[in-house]
Amino acid sequence: MTTVYISRHSTPFKEHRGIELINENKLTWNKMSPLSVNGEKRAEKLSELKCLQNIDVVWSSEYVRAMSTAKYIAHKNDISVNIDERLGERIHGDLTDYTDMDDYHYRQYTDVNYKLDNGENQLEVRNRMLECLYEIIENNKDKNIFICSHQVAMTFFLMNWCKLNIETYELTYNNKEVFDMNFKTPELFKLVFDSNNELITIENIKRIENVLNNE
Repeated sequence: MTTVYISRHSTPFKEHRGIELINENKLTWNKMSPLSVNGEKRAEKLSELKCLQNIDVVWSSEYVRAMSTAKYIAHKNDISVNIDERLGERIHGDLTDYTDMDDYHYRQYTDVNYKLDNGENQLEVRNRMLECLYEIIENNKDKNIFICSHQVAMTFFLMNWCKLNIETYELTYNNKEVFDMNFKTPELFKLVFDSNNELITIENIKRIENVLNNE
């Protein structure tokens, strides 16, 4: 069996952020955004979880906040952080003239083909994430894998096996609740796959908050 721990990045740097005089486009600037001071502390505490003490391989998206979270798990296990852009956040696209963000968020979860100009739809994100996952698993059979990604991308990824009830806003697997969609920074899930890369179990590591809140 192969065990995959997939985590949302830790708390990004938003508080105490001032004037930003930059020429980079919004997507590039978003990718460059680091962790906050507290985010660095929470990422380090994440690496102290017992289940993350025997990780064989670490992968992250190319976003700075994801790599900065993954580095603690890599350091704790004395291994490298591998980077794959397919693990990145869903690309919004052109939001310039979009005023109803509630409608945008609702449609992105209920319509797998919905997207804005220069953006990605749910199906595209799910496919690239899944393609990346299977490549990682195939090269690391029977190992413990840690992946750091992002909230919406992870939700779409989990929807390869889980159902999202848009009314109750919860993810279920085999008719049992897996997650209440109350994403923390970080948020950790455990997925176990058999020798044929078929998912056996999926769970949200709820005890993570007991560690992170002991600050």
